[in-house]
Amino acid sequence: MQNQPKIEDTPVFLAHISSSPTHIQQKISTWKSSQSNKPIQWLFLARDFPALEFWERSLGEEFERLRYTSLFQDIGMKLRRPYLDWVSDQGACRAGLAWWSSRVAERNTAVCPLFRNLCYLQVARFYGRREKCPILIIAESRALLGEIADLPDFKGRIKWFSCFSPMAETLKWIIWMVLVWSRYFVKGLGELFDAVITKDRRTSIPIIQEKPRVLLHACIGEGYFRKAGVPEDRYFGNLASELRAL
Repeated sequence: MQNQPKIEDTPVFLAHISSSPTHIQQKISTWKSSQSNKPIQWLFLARDFPALEFWERSLGEEFERLRYTSLFQDIGMKLRRPYLDWVSDQGACRAGLAWWSSRVAERNTAVCPLFRNLCYLQVARFYGRREKCPILIIAESRALLGEIADLPDFKGRIKWFSCFSPMAETLKWIIWMVLVWSRYFVKGLGELFDAVITKDRRTSIPIIQEKPRVLLHACIGEGYFRKAGVPEDRYFGNLASELRAL
């Protein structure tokens, strides 16, 4: 009678969403023919539905997709309050421009993928600890793949695809950041030059009162001028009028 494989003996294959499904299928099928007859289960940790369909067609029936909609909702509800409390604590500890200019400080999960990736990480951990067969994890975030690889439950089980490695990704990120900030630097020099050229034609804003000046960056939507042209900010509310009354 064949012994059941232990969880620590089953590999966890990691691949980025940009990888070739055909290449991965061939590699895993080769490994499977010599190691196991069980179907390969796979997780798709991304929001790209057309890409999900493409991967499902490409991998075929030999690979069994794990559906985690209910689990993802449960994890999200469980982590929601601790995550919001953590963001609030960070805002209190890091009351600086760098923090308040970051996407995390906005608490907008549609813009910042941090909370979504935290939920994805728990989904990967749940199935990686439960299943006793090889599992393929596909993600759109390379940072998420790196965190999955560092999970203690996956120690000694990780097999990378597409020549992906944390060191290579770190180097790639550094090069990308140099290019991005170089672009900002050149753009800033251009704006500085433009300010120097046009400063003599500027219009100064008179200071009416000896009070601090507060600038509010409002998000103007369809309901901003609902009441006869009077602005109605859904984020700051009556903050402007309250500041004027001080």
